[in-house]
Amino acid sequence: MALDPPPPKQDSLAEAARKAKAKKTDAPKSKVYTEDDLKGMKGPGVSVVGDPPKRGSRRAQPADPDDDNGTNTEAYWRDRARQFLDAIAQTDEQIAQKKEEIRKFGSGGFDVTTGMKDNIAYINDRNAQLKQLETHKADLEKQFEELQDEGRKAGVPSSWFR
Repeated sequence: MALDPPPPKQDSLAEAARKAKAKKTDAPKSKVYTEDDLKGMKGPGVSVVGDPPKRGSRRAQPADPDDDNGTNTEAYWRDRARQFLDAIAQTDEQIAQKKEEIRKFGSGGFDVTTGMKDNIAYINDRNAQLKQLETHKADLEKQFEELQDEGRKAGVPSSWFR
């Protein structure tokens, strides 16, 4: 009977953590700049990204909502918003109709009588049609949000989009 050598002594978890921390290379310390550090800097100071504004130039002002050039009037913005709101409402109605069809007739079906002379069977997938309508509605809503952003940037009151 041969004697097995004793198992090697294992370090405790705390000792293993200390060894791993000692092996870890120290990360370079980052410097935090304060107001006092910036005041004591020699040279031109802090650099700024971009070109400085030219003398005499002014910032662009938002367009006057009462401007009469035709593109920033209340009627103009309400008309553009109405087009999107009407299209979204119409799509909502189509979605409701499609859901009603699915409830009555099921999600799919086929029609062999319409394409009988051409030996074609038409498949009607109402779920796919519903998904297409919902995607169309989401696209319209995104376009409407973009219109609202455009109006906001032009200084138009948000009430003109209701």
